Amino acid sequence: MKRKDINYKFARENLYNKDLYLRNYIDDMLTKCNQMFIYENLPTTTPKRIIEQYLLESGYCIFTKYNDKYVVLQGGLGGELNEYYEYTQVIVSNPYLKLEKTFTINDDCIIMRNDCKMRGILHILSKYAVLCNDCEITLNMITNNLRAQWLLSAGDNRTKESADKFINDLYSGKFATIAENTFLEGVKLHSTGNQASNITQFIELAQYLRATAYNEIGLDAQYNMKRERLNVNEVMLNSSILIPLLDDMLEQRKIAVNSINEKYGLNIKVELASIWKMQKESVDNAINDQKTDTEIDSIVDTETENISETENISETENNSETENNSETENNSETENNSETENNSETENNTRR
Repeated sequence: MKRKDINYKFARENLYNKDLYLRNYIDDMLTKCNQMFIYENLPTTTPKRIIEQYLLESGYCIFTKYNDKYVVLQGGLGGELNEYYEYTQVIVSNPYLKLEKTFTINDDCIIMRNDCKMRGILHILSKYAVLCNDCEITLNMITNNLRAQWLLSAGDNRTKESADKFINDLYSGKFATIAENTFLEGVKLHSTGNQASNITQFIELAQYLRATAYNEIGLDAQYNMKRERLNVNEVMLNSSILIPLLDDMLEQRKIAVNSINEKYGLNIKVELASIWKMQKESVDNAINDQKTDTEIDSIVDTETENISETENISETENNSETENNSETENNSETENNSETENNSETENNTRR
């Protein structure tokens, strides 16, 4: 479609045709997710775009060698279940390659998983597509309804025509004049109520849904429902929930790449790319800083306990020493008193 073919009717169709909105929303999000991972040393016959398309949409694909070239293929899972109740074969039918074959996993091919459950992300994207579409339609309807602050009702066609002319003149910026008394008597004014408060709630809801959808695929999109600034802990709490799915997707790709390299003697590498890598590093650094702070607090608490214990021991020793000294002084004083009494008694006996 050329740009000149885009008009208001076409743009409105993208919003109110829910099936069309769903497809467009999913395609837009998949385009962003295509930049989530970066591959190195991929064979030219297995483009990254196709690998990510299969993984994100279907949840899995197989990597194999056919007619002396490496290919990634889609197929249906089947075969006898292994000891972990997982499928052991993939049934492939590719008309272009004139290929119909049942591949045995790890013998004839290597299976690549998007996540540990091989679900892909279409179920996540479709959910937020429905929520965002309904919210945006409601927001558009409220915006249109805000244009009508009141409604006019007429009892006959003549009065209706006069009311229409009155509104059209106001819309055109002309001064409107009421020439007949029957117009005032036949037209009734009705208030539509105040809908301005609802639009704020739906704007916040739309912001929340968009941010949550991005959070699901590992992108940090802040939404502030508090209507005030966020502290550091609240920001980091939001960032920490972005990583689990992203970590699982990266882990499954690395497992598949390592198996491919080992089986076919290749040197493929995969890592996070673009903003996802920065987000992962930011969260990892925050976790490491938190561990360091915890270790420092633990060391400080241990030193404080040791100092307190040392002070208690020293105080106990001082108290014991003081008691011993006091007892020694008392014993010495008692001995002196006893000796004095004995001497005095001896002198008295001598005098007698």
